[in-house]
Amino acid sequence: MIPALRDDPGTIRQSPAVPADLAAITLVPEAIARHGDRSARAWIEFFTARIRNRNTRMAYARACAALFHWLGERGIDDVRQVTALHVAAWVEWRLGDGVSRPTVKLELAAVRQLFSWLAQHQVIPASPAETVRGPRHVVRTGQTPVLSTAEARRFLRWLPARTITELRDRAFIATLAFAFARISAAVALDVRDVHVRDSRWHLRLSEKGGKIIDVPCHHNLEAWLREYMEAGGLQQQPYAPLFRAVDRRGSEVQLSERRLNRRRALEAVSRRAEQAHKAGVIGTWALCAHSFRAIGITAYLEHPDARVEVAQYLAGHAKTETTRLYDRRAETISLDEIERIGL
Repeated sequence: MIPALRDDPGTIRQSPAVPADLAAITLVPEAIARHGDRSARAWIEFFTARIRNRNTRMAYARACAALFHWLGERGIDDVRQVTALHVAAWVEWRLGDGVSRPTVKLELAAVRQLFSWLAQHQVIPASPAETVRGPRHVVRTGQTPVLSTAEARRFLRWLPARTITELRDRAFIATLAFAFARISAAVALDVRDVHVRDSRWHLRLSEKGGKIIDVPCHHNLEAWLREYMEAGGLQQQPYAPLFRAVDRRGSEVQLSERRLNRRRALEAVSRRAEQAHKAGVIGTWALCAHSFRAIGITAYLEHPDARVEVAQYLAGHAKTETTRLYDRRAETISLDEIERIGL
């Protein structure tokens, strides 16, 4: 038997040997755990063996836990009692609770995959979520806040570069913009991932889906990476993290051995955007790390010789439709047309 500790009325805590970052997944709903170790193990294996991406795993775990908590509050304490009507009612409840349509669609996708997995492992006879339709949500343009190309150029030239922290932040933001990098790929870079090929610097990015993308560095990115790496003395540390946290010792600030994590990286981007907004360099401070990925893709596609297939490859997208969501050229065209209204 897997040892179990009672956690709250709707769940029991299972404690198999799993990595520390998966601890939340070992909260097996009572509706599943009541059918024994095999059912509890199927729940845990769905998140550990079926899903490899850590962010997807945690998002799916939150969605599935939310469903079973909702079911428990309504007296459904056995997974084999769950019907399509229950799942549909939960979807409507989430929408009525103010949850956005894209989030509910993601949650329903998570629930569908979980129930299919449980049916495959004979915990339930069939998936009750297979026929449940999610909310309709069609996206033709991304919702990430972006700057115009001219404004983004001003921002990048304005970024201060006096201290090691400022040099790091400038190089990091430039990596997002010029290499179309996701924040997870940028923070995962090691010094050895900056390499020279054909006399030009390249970045070796590990993107979603296990894709390794070798991106030539724009001349500005190369210059700013070189300045940051020389100031931090990173060239002789190939296996060390490229972008690092900083240690403050009194008035002195220096790079630590620790990798810059996602949260600190997001804070750095937001801090620089807010500073630039206060200085009058840009018109908004509401930018995130993903903004610079969209800015870079849009700036590339504005070039007359640009090809969407190249942008798709550099961004690591499976479909060109996804890449086009980052292309904000149509927004500018639409605004120009609207200004022709003679009122």
